[in-house]
Amino acid sequence: MIFFATPGYAPAPPVATTTVEEAATPQVSLMETTNISLTGGSSICFEGLLGERAEIAPQVHDVLEEFDWNDRKVMKEYIRLEQKVLAKQANSDEQKYYQTMKRDRHSRVFAERYLRDYAEVQRLQKLAEKMSEIQLYLRPINL
Repeated sequence: MIFFATPGYAPAPPVATTTVEEAATPQVSLMETTNISLTGGSSICFEGLLGERAEIAPQVHDVLEEFDWNDRKVMKEYIRLEQKVLAKQANSDEQKYYQTMKRDRHSRVFAERYLRDYAEVQRLQKLAEKMSEIQLYLRPINL
C-alpha cells in the first residue's frame, strides 16, 4: 500500500546529496601548514598524523629504450659495457645504461624462446593427434 508518491522529478534530500558529494572528494583535512619551502619539503599536520613531516617528491621512472640488436654498434656497446661492469670499472651512468640494455635484450630473447617453445608444443600436439588417428586404422600385428 502506497501512502504518498512524489509526482515527476523530486530532488534528493540534502543528507543524501551531502553524502554523495563527500564520497567523491578526498577526506584529508588540512589543519595547519607551516615552514613551506620551495624545494617541496614542508611540515604539514594532518588529522591523526600530527607533527609528522611529509616530503613530497615526484616519482622518477627509467625510460625503457628499445635497441636494435641487429645493429653491430649496439652489440659492441653492450659488450663493452658488460666488460666494464664485470670488471667493476663502470660508473653509475654506465651501469644504469648497461642494466637497461640487458633488460631489453633479455626480454627479447625470452620472448623469442617462448614463441619458439609454444610453436614446438603446438607441433607436438598436432603430431600426437595425427598418430592417434592413424592408430585407429591399423590392425594389431601378431608376433
